[in-house]
Amino acid sequence: MRDQRQEDSPSICPKSGKPLKFGARKRWVKWFFPITGLAAFLWFLVRVIPKPSRATYPCQRVAFPLASSFISYILGLSIVALAMRKARRRFHQSRYILAVICLIVGLIAAFFTISLHSRYAGAAFVPPDPPNTPMGVAKGIFPGRVVWVRDANATYWDPAWNSRKDIHYWDDSYTDANVVEEMMSKSLCWLTGEVTDKAAWDKLFRQFNKTHGNGDIWIHFRPKNSH
Repeated sequence: MRDQRQEDSPSICPKSGKPLKFGARKRWVKWFFPITGLAAFLWFLVRVIPKPSRATYPCQRVAFPLASSFISYILGLSIVALAMRKARRRFHQSRYILAVICLIVGLIAAFFTISLHSRYAGAAFVPPDPPNTPMGVAKGIFPGRVVWVRDANATYWDPAWNSRKDIHYWDDSYTDANVVEEMMSKSLCWLTGEVTDKAAWDKLFRQFNKTHGNGDIWIHFRPKNSH
């Protein structure tokens, strides 16, 4: 007769009688924070110790909260465990005042550990540069202007061809040259503020030659060593 306790217990398989292992596939989750924190701590040390100025790098500003949270968690947990062990021993020795003191120290350490861990865990990365402040010096006809053109009809590709090795998506046969030329024309006109390709190219070459000391001419000069 099957054991009634096995049928009533949710942790025992009714067929095999063996204990069920709940959440076995998610055991790695409990190691995620220690591994991530240790990796962030080691990465911070390896990068910052040889050159302290690297502490301001974006990657280090992301790693620092993780590393700090990990270190504070380990230290706090160690202090709590040590204080609780001391408190238990003092209670057995009937030294109640010292036991209470150790207990209070452990509770304070636990409070600070939880508060620091929560603060670092919720810390958000703030970019060092404010919005709309690009790096470098803007150049060109309209310094800082960026032109972006997209046309889905420029290329065509059947997803069913992905497994084929005799054709390639970058082949010219899958690109519509007329659409690409139209995209190029739009980008030129939008970049220079002109309405025709000829005027756009003329403006580009004149601006290039002016900035390179060749005068207000439209002829494109090649470098001396070019052929």
